[in-house]
Amino acid sequence: NIINLIKGIDRLEIRKKYLVNSNGMIIMENEENPDLPYISISTDQALGLNAFPLDQAKLDYVIKLTNLFEEKFGLKVVEAIYLKKAREIHLLTEKNFLVWFDQTKDMLTQIDKLKKALPKLDIYKTPLQYIDLRISGTNAEKVIFKRR
Repeated sequence: NIINLIKGIDRLEIRKKYLVNSNGMIIMENEENPDLPYISISTDQALGLNAFPLDQAKLDYVIKLTNLFEEKFGLKVVEAIYLKKAREIHLLTEKNFLVWFDQTKDMLTQIDKLKKALPKLDIYKTPLQYIDLRISGTNAEKVIFKRR
């Protein structure tokens, strides 16, 4: 499921839904399958049939990351937000906070970084706005977060 957020005039946003195949090509407009993950992508113009909003490698990465996160933390991912220019993926969880991942870094390393932070940061009870796993320190990995 692709949710296309189209930047309109006066900062209005239009939302269109599409289904893509395993190669990342749009095969249906105004359709969704609730059994598949939701990936939102912002564009200046609407996507159309046969467009490739994500290539197969990026689509596979987003799906694998979503499944891995749900498996490791037992939290459902409501939506994955794909930020092409920033090379980031933000996962919106059922607890209504975002987890920011750097697409250029190993996803398992970033997941492990969050697992190591769990004793100090209870993601299940703490009201959070976001967790940023993109930052690497010189001697240690950093987990940055913002509470609500």
